[in-house]
Amino acid sequence: MTLRIADTAEDAAVEAHALLQTLRGHGKSKDQIARALESAVLNLEEGGGRFGKDKEFHYTVAYASAREGMRGLRLLGRKVHIDATGLASVLGKLDSVCAVTWTLIHRR
Repeated sequence: MTLRIADTAEDAAVEAHALLQTLRGHGKSKDQIARALESAVLNLEEGGGRFGKDKEFHYTVAYASAREGMRGLRLLGRKVHIDATGLASVLGKLDSVCAVTWTLIHRR
Protein backbone atom coordinates (compact mmCIF):
# COMPACT_ATOMS: atom_id res chain seq x y z
CA MET A 1 0.00 0.00 0.00
CA THR A 2 1.45 3.35 -0.99
CA LEU A 3 0.84 6.09 1.53
CA ARG A 4 0.19 9.62 0.29
CA ILE A 5 2.54 10.86 3.00
CA ALA A 6 5.34 8.91 1.30
CA ASP A 7 4.75 11.13 -1.74
CA THR A 8 5.07 14.21 0.48
CA ALA A 9 8.30 12.82 1.94
CA GLU A 10 9.59 12.16 -1.57
CA ASP A 11 8.75 15.71 -2.66
CA ALA A 12 10.58 17.06 0.40
CA ALA A 13 13.63 14.89 -0.34
CA VAL A 14 13.78 16.06 -3.96
CA GLU A 15 13.36 19.72 -2.96
CA ALA A 16 16.01 19.36 -0.26
CA HIS A 17 18.39 17.78 -2.77
CA ALA A 18 17.97 20.78 -5.07
CA LEU A 19 18.65 23.16 -2.17
CA LEU A 20 21.71 21.23 -1.05
CA GLN A 21 23.14 21.23 -4.57
CA THR A 22 23.30 25.03 -4.46
CA LEU A 23 25.69 24.95 -1.50
CA ARG A 24 29.45 24.75 -1.75
CA GLY A 25 31.28 22.53 0.67
CA HIS A 26 29.70 20.74 3.63
CA GLY A 27 29.72 17.49 1.65
CA LYS A 28 29.41 15.18 4.66
CA SER A 29 26.50 17.13 6.14
CA LYS A 30 24.72 17.32 2.79
CA ASP A 31 25.19 13.59 2.25
CA GLN A 32 23.88 12.70 5.71
CA ILE A 33 20.81 14.92 5.27
CA ALA A 34 20.08 13.43 1.86
CA ARG A 35 20.45 9.88 3.20
CA ALA A 36 18.15 10.62 6.15
CA LEU A 37 15.45 11.99 3.86
CA GLU A 38 15.76 9.05 1.46
CA SER A 39 15.47 6.72 4.46
CA ALA A 40 12.24 8.44 5.51
CA VAL A 41 10.73 7.92 2.05
CA LEU A 42 11.82 4.31 1.69
CA ASN A 43 10.82 3.28 5.21
CA LEU A 44 7.37 4.82 4.79
CA GLU A 45 6.92 2.83 1.61
CA GLU A 46 8.23 -0.38 3.13
CA GLY A 47 6.10 0.07 6.24
CA GLY A 48 3.05 0.36 4.01
CA GLY A 49 3.64 -3.21 2.86
CA ARG A 50 4.35 -4.73 6.27
CA PHE A 51 2.21 -5.88 9.18
CA GLY A 52 2.41 -5.78 12.95
CA LYS A 53 5.71 -4.88 14.59
CA ASP A 54 7.48 -4.72 11.20
CA LYS A 55 5.08 -1.96 10.10
CA GLU A 56 5.62 -0.03 13.32
CA PHE A 57 9.41 -0.45 13.08
CA HIS A 58 9.57 1.03 9.56
CA TYR A 59 7.29 3.92 10.48
CA THR A 60 9.45 4.62 13.53
CA VAL A 61 12.60 4.68 11.39
CA ALA A 62 10.84 6.95 8.87
CA TYR A 63 9.83 9.32 11.67
CA ALA A 64 13.34 9.46 13.13
CA SER A 65 14.91 9.91 9.70
CA ALA A 66 12.57 12.79 8.81
CA ARG A 67 13.43 14.47 12.12
CA GLU A 68 17.14 13.96 11.45
CA GLY A 69 16.79 15.53 8.01
CA MET A 70 14.85 18.50 9.43
CA ARG A 71 17.43 19.17 12.13
CA GLY A 72 20.27 18.79 9.65
CA LEU A 73 18.70 21.30 7.27
CA ARG A 74 18.06 23.80 10.07
CA LEU A 75 21.60 23.38 11.39
CA LEU A 76 23.17 23.77 7.97
CA GLY A 77 20.91 26.78 7.36
CA ARG A 78 22.38 28.42 10.45
CA LYS A 79 25.90 27.88 9.12
CA VAL A 80 25.45 28.95 5.51
CA HIS A 81 22.84 30.79 3.50
CA ILE A 82 20.07 28.53 2.21
CA ASP A 83 17.16 29.95 0.24
CA ALA A 84 14.67 30.75 3.01
CA THR A 85 11.56 30.10 0.90
CA GLY A 86 12.85 26.74 -0.30
CA LEU A 87 13.95 25.75 3.19
CA ALA A 88 10.56 26.68 4.66
CA SER A 89 8.81 24.61 2.00
CA VAL A 90 10.92 21.53 2.72
CA LEU A 91 10.60 21.91 6.48
CA GLY A 92 6.83 22.31 6.19
CA LYS A 93 6.54 19.10 4.19
CA LEU A 94 8.77 17.26 6.65
CA ASP A 95 6.73 18.55 9.57
CA SER A 96 3.66 17.00 7.92
CA VAL A 97 5.57 13.76 7.40
CA CYS A 98 6.48 13.66 11.09
CA ALA A 99 2.91 14.42 12.20
CA VAL A 100 1.34 11.71 10.05
CA THR A 101 4.06 9.20 10.82
CA TRP A 102 3.67 9.82 14.56
CA THR A 103 -0.01 9.03 14.16
CA LEU A 104 0.77 5.85 12.21
CA ILE A 105 3.14 4.70 14.96
CA HIS A 106 0.76 5.44 17.85
CA ARG A 107 -2.64 4.46 16.48
CA ARG A 108 -4.36 1.69 18.36
